[in-house]
Amino acid sequence: MSRCAKPVHLLSKPLRLLRAAFLASAFALALGNYPGFVGPAPAASDDPAPNIDDRIAYYDDLLAKYGAQDDLNSRSLRAIVLSGKASTLVEAGRDEEALAVYDEIITSLKAATETKLRRRVASALTGKGETLRRAGRDDEADSTYDETIKRFGNEPDADTQFAVAYAFKGKAAILEKRGQNDDALSIYDTIVTRYGNSTDGMEIQAPLALLRKATLLEKIGRTDEAIAALDAISARYGKSTNSSKRSAVDDALGKKGKLLERLGRSEEAIATYYDLLSRVDPTTRVPLGARRADVYVDMGIALGTHGRLGEAISVFDIAIAHFGAPSDQRLRRNLFDALYNKGLVLKELNRNEEAVSVYDDVIARFGRMPTCPFAKRLPASLSAKA
Repeated sequence: MSRCAKPVHLLSKPLRLLRAAFLASAFALALGNYPGFVGPAPAASDDPAPNIDDRIAYYDDLLAKYGAQDDLNSRSLRAIVLSGKASTLVEAGRDEEALAVYDEIITSLKAATETKLRRRVASALTGKGETLRRAGRDDEADSTYDETIKRFGNEPDADTQFAVAYAFKGKAAILEKRGQNDDALSIYDTIVTRYGNSTDGMEIQAPLALLRKATLLEKIGRTDEAIAALDAISARYGKSTNSSKRSAVDDALGKKGKLLERLGRSEEAIATYYDLLSRVDPTTRVPLGARRADVYVDMGIALGTHGRLGEAISVFDIAIAHFGAPSDQRLRRNLFDALYNKGLVLKELNRNEEAVSVYDDVIARFGRMPTCPFAKRLPASLSAKA
């Protein structure tokens, strides 16, 4: 039993357009009473991607019309528009121009004392740091993250603290890249300590840091500690009704199950998968998210691999029933894997007619799928049952 090769993910055009227009739309709401406001940023509807130059020109037009006003809200909105421009420049691969825009925000608001403006500076610093890090300029990025933490680490504002947490995670990523794993782990522990007891929404940073910590621990072979970090997430947030925390618990249980499988601890892995699946309301047909869909398929494969064939079929059937007809590529891959591996289990049980029916369903849904090696094998599987 095995997985189909994962497809390349491309951001859909509607999402790209939404991302392009988001800041301008927010600006429109804030400046709704300003005369002559021209609406959302234009993007060519027939092009495969928005026109970057048009979007940048639109941001510049907003800045020319409203950027000179010096009241608090206008200064904050000017920084938002500049951030939108910088993000668009990064998207276009024009990093140097983007860095100049981030520096413009940082410099122009350097002396600001108002929380609304300081959070814009913190955000610009983390944007600058991320741009530098992605460009491979790690020393400069690390220095920028340090500046963010030093200047804003004690700010009570949650939005500003979000930027600080991002700076901590950026530093940890650089440390991991350098092989300074203990230092990176220390930063993840710092995030957990700083934000674990927050009540302003920042507490989600703690389980996210624990997930990163577990990933690093597994990577460097400290698997018992990795499992302990994942267990800490489940123990602390397992009963939470907050969707973000529940998602973190899902991730933790899914990662733990896969890790236990890799360690050959299959019974513990299966128990972990059952723990996660028990958190799904069986009376509903809420579409599966990609994380939980992954777990359904991984669990079915684990059960089948270890001879628990009837249970494997039951899990695959639950997954297939929840999938429906997904358009998301990751969910489509999971649906393919569930159907294909269900066919393998049926074949193992000598329920050949049912196996062929499942393979027919796969081909009806997915055709030959030339990018998926398992789909290429389907005709041979069918002919073997003819």
